[in-house]
Amino acid sequence: MQAGDAVITVAGGALAAGLAFLFRVTPPNMAAAPLGILSPVSGSVVKVERTEGIRLPRSALCLTIRVGLLDGYDCYSPTEGLIRECWHRPPAEADLSSRSASRYYSFWVRTDEGDDVLVEHYSPALLGAVGLKLQPGERIGQGQPYGNVRFGGTVRCYLPENSELIGSVGDRVQAGQSILARLVHTQALVAATGAPS
Repeated sequence: MQAGDAVITVAGGALAAGLAFLFRVTPPNMAAAPLGILSPVSGSVVKVERTEGIRLPRSALCLTIRVGLLDGYDCYSPTEGLIRECWHRPPAEADLSSRSASRYYSFWVRTDEGDDVLVEHYSPALLGAVGLKLQPGERIGQGQPYGNVRFGGTVRCYLPENSELIGSVGDRVQAGQSILARLVHTQALVAATGAPS
């Protein structure tokens, strides 16, 4: 084997190993967390705020997670429920090109208790892309894999305003394992009416 061929072989092997690491699948290893909101991605919590939710016209607790280049890219559902709607365009950028559209995705899930959770994905990296495939009307389970955010990006979770916050800015979170918050219900009201508060 010539020196040039050896270099190409080594470089190819290193590239394959690097891609395998970046796209590694790490199945969540935790029991179900009733009313818990799991982190959909691995990364760092960079912002926590109370704001007006996008898509859903109501106040919300929003956690922003930054996915680094070396973080795992797989996404896992933060909660169980029914997918109510999916979007491929940011609200303020309806005229995005098809190339840019591949870098954005959001979906709205309503839990069995009637809570609305919205997850927004955005990948600004030049080579980044959001590969998520969900359909309105399908059910999704807590911790269920649903796609990936490749080569870094930002994920925002919009939760009911009265959710009990557990995560905080600076936390390192693991996809499908770390609990960001808990949905809050008044048990007496649920028992008396059969409906969530």
